Amino acid sequence: MSRGGASSTRFGPAGLCWKMAVRAPLRSAALFLPLFLVSFLLSGAELLQQGMAAAADRGAKRLGADLMVVPAGADVQVGMGLFGGLPVRLALPAGAEREVTATPGVTTVAPQYFLFAAKSPCCDTGELLLVGFDPGLDFTVLPWIRGERADLAGDRSVVVGSAVRKAVGAELRIYNRTFTVSGRLDKSGLGYFDNAVFIPDAGLSAMERTSLQGGAVPFKLPRQRPSLLLVKLSPGADPEGTASLLEGRISGARVLTMPQLFREKRERVERLAAWRTPLAVAGWLLALAAGVAVQIPWWRERRPLLGLLLSCGIGRGTIVRTFAIETLLLSLAALTAGGLLASLVLGRAAPLLIAALDLPLVIDAGALYAAAAPRLWLLFAGALTLETATLYALLLRREPAELARRG
Repeated sequence: MSRGGASSTRFGPAGLCWKMAVRAPLRSAALFLPLFLVSFLLSGAELLQQGMAAAADRGAKRLGADLMVVPAGADVQVGMGLFGGLPVRLALPAGAEREVTATPGVTTVAPQYFLFAAKSPCCDTGELLLVGFDPGLDFTVLPWIRGERADLAGDRSVVVGSAVRKAVGAELRIYNRTFTVSGRLDKSGLGYFDNAVFIPDAGLSAMERTSLQGGAVPFKLPRQRPSLLLVKLSPGADPEGTASLLEGRISGARVLTMPQLFREKRERVERLAAWRTPLAVAGWLLALAAGVAVQIPWWRERRPLLGLLLSCGIGRGTIVRTFAIETLLLSLAALTAGGLLASLVLGRAAPLLIAALDLPLVIDAGALYAAAAPRLWLLFAGALTLETATLYALLLRREPAELARRG
């Protein structure tokens, strides 16, 4: 009885699949590799497309503004600061804030200052974007602080983005002044939020004083010339009409609505999405052909094994199911591994991609797996499994002796 049980375990479909995979590692690897590579590339493309679309929507919501006033002709610098989170210098014409505040329909104007401090002895912030803001007027930074509301009452508190490797309570030296991280922002996928240090107005004033002491790098805030203005309008106000009005009043400034600000990024996402389906179909077909091509020599080599299994009394249906299960498991393992690696690589590289490509991006592997990817993987693995089962069923129509002779 024990012998029969051992034999059943040893030669059952699961045990046979395992023994075949172990005894033929080259065949298993040859089938695994093309599926893994295609899954990695297509899952990566899907994650990028979803990540850019999600980050663009999230970024527009987080900014919370109806209009953004920026210096005219500074599109590249604005993109580097907002989307890449890189240190840049921007300055609006003097009096721009006053002009915007006096415009009918405007309810809140929040000035912000981009402070350039990259690779400078003034600071230990490296390639981070430094942003000065007024907490009393802010509607962009403070609502997105993770956990409890940060205490910004003093002149030594700052708020950092999710990509800044400083925990709450850590210290930062900026222009000869030591600040304490009082809050961290939730991840957004927008460099402006993730790769920035936000310094309240009181801290800016203290920096001006201490930067002149002890031979430090001097710092003077151009209060009449903020880098940009975030503008909220009253309910019912026309953003596009107000933007045109302001551009006519303020020389040297450009006024953007939120759709304008993210239009180029959305168009890039749409172009990528247009190519996604044909590329995915072509990739899956190539991988399917490669999987079949890889298996053909092994099917020929397995003919003696098929003849032996038939001679031992194992039914044709059991043999077909065994080899089909083997193909299905290898395919699903390869596809899943490719998707997981794409998630890991893009998740680690997201800050670099945001800065290099000037794009909003947030990598969410959960979104990939909640979308159609698992169903497509199962469909693809099922097609390869069906091909395998069909060919083995055709081979097994021969007699055991004929299979052995041809092998």
